[in-house]
Amino acid sequence: MNNSYNIENLIPQREPIKMIDSLIDANNVMAITTLFINSNNYFVSTEGIMAEAGLIEHIAQSASAQAGYLAISEGRKKTPVGYIAEIRDFKCYRCPLVGEELKTTISVDDIIGNITCISGKTKIDKELIAETKMKIYIGENS
Repeated sequence: MNNSYNIENLIPQREPIKMIDSLIDANNVMAITTLFINSNNYFVSTEGIMAEAGLIEHIAQSASAQAGYLAISEGRKKTPVGYIAEIRDFKCYRCPLVGEELKTTISVDDIIGNITCISGKTKIDKELIAETKMKIYIGENS
């Protein structure tokens, strides 16, 4: 994996909704991403706590970063646009705080047509704080 990619070349999301800082590793079955929680993050409350929805969006964008990495690796000029089709078994063990860094691993469980099924786990250091399964629809024009 080449870590020199600008994350904005891999995902369609932009500020203020961009929820990935870096893609650490990726291949056709997994990806690892990071996000440092800043006080100006769209999903962070005035108390400095990130909402569960922010964790869900971060995991989804981690899958998007993997899809973008694969598209660029295959020589495509345009990265795919995906949409969350289903969220299952979401568990949030605690919400992250400003100043903490998320490290998320997504694994591709299956691909059926335009639907990619993933599992995602988010940690802070070694502490598992959230996990879920998602189905992501990849648009036809991607």
